[in-house]
Amino acid sequence: MPAAEPIFLHSLFRAAGALLLSRFRALGLRLTCYREPFNEALIVLNDPKRHQKLLESRPCAAQGSVSRARPEFYEYWVCRQPLSGLFRDRFAYQQYFVGDSGQLPPQQALYLSTLLTHAAGRPVLQCCRSSGRLAALRRQYGGAHVYVWREPRAQWWSYRAAGYFDAANQRIYRANHLPAALGRVGAAVGAAAGEPSHLRPRESYLLFYALWLDAWLRACAHAQLSIGLDAVGSAAAEATRCARQLSELVGCPLDLSAVRATGMVFAAEEDAFYAQIERSVHEAFVADGQVTAGELQGAIDAAYAARRCHERRGRDRTAEPKLRQAALDMMDRLASQEEAARQWSARHVAARIGAYWRSFRLRPATGSADPPSAPDTAGEDLRVTAQPGTLR
Repeated sequence: MPAAEPIFLHSLFRAAGALLLSRFRALGLRLTCYREPFNEALIVLNDPKRHQKLLESRPCAAQGSVSRARPEFYEYWVCRQPLSGLFRDRFAYQQYFVGDSGQLPPQQALYLSTLLTHAAGRPVLQCCRSSGRLAALRRQYGGAHVYVWREPRAQWWSYRAAGYFDAANQRIYRANHLPAALGRVGAAVGAAAGEPSHLRPRESYLLFYALWLDAWLRACAHAQLSIGLDAVGSAAAEATRCARQLSELVGCPLDLSAVRATGMVFAAEEDAFYAQIERSVHEAFVADGQVTAGELQGAIDAAYAARRCHERRGRDRTAEPKLRQAALDMMDRLASQEEAARQWSARHVAARIGAYWRSFRLRPATGSADPPSAPDTAGEDLRVTAQPGTLR
């Protein structure tokens, strides 16, 4: 592969994409490593007064004194001048998918082309918002495209680390050109309307697993290499094999021995919860004609094999399921409280509007009575919104 060809590292959130990028950063200055080029926080590129915030991002996870001292968005700061004014908020989620044209929207293509053109070394782009446009990126920019994935059930639990991830998933379901199968899944939980909110466990896993399956299918069709972190992190032989394949693809010597993925061993009583949701997603994809029986079985087998990587003798199989069940119960309570708050708010607003209307109807023609005062709506806001990136 020519040295100037870009390298794209695709994944969903919480799949150790940043750790893999750090393996490239550690190779030295002949590579320009861009962290999350579709991160909404990069809107600061459009305001020269806020460019300094690019240097305030957390240090990147890399080896070597020089790399470790650099913020994760340092490379954007280096080429901040040509990138100024090119980034758009809609790049992150609204334009997550590509339409029938198979091409990136013009403004998004201009931004990426500028990013690649002004790279000081061979560009490496680590993307966790790119699965819906993977084919377009490969078609328009060529290069090496690697998909990094995790076992879906444990990855979904990793999303519990912050409310941002559930909110981000809900925003993806409001993207342009949403595939029909995802549209059906999103409609089942009302993900296409309103602001992101607390989700019940079933709703949250339903949205996530459908995105996981969609990304898996796209990666199988368009990525040159797929790396399952569960197998890499569990067996030295698999880490060596994947490192060799990756090194041959990108033309750089990579070491994956330090890559780890946190997996889980699920009890039999837990399987029913996930399996029922997964079956409903499979049915939606089959009904859409988006996936063949063979492709679907490939995804099912891969997820099962990834779970098997974490089965170890002596692991506590009683305490962990109980802790997870307690967490699921808490998610349910939060969603119920928010739903109750929304219903109360709707009734309260309707009642106040009725009071205003009645007051105007009953007001004497020559009077000057004021309508009732506005209700006191102060209180705890239970809504969860997608928090912007670390720079905003």
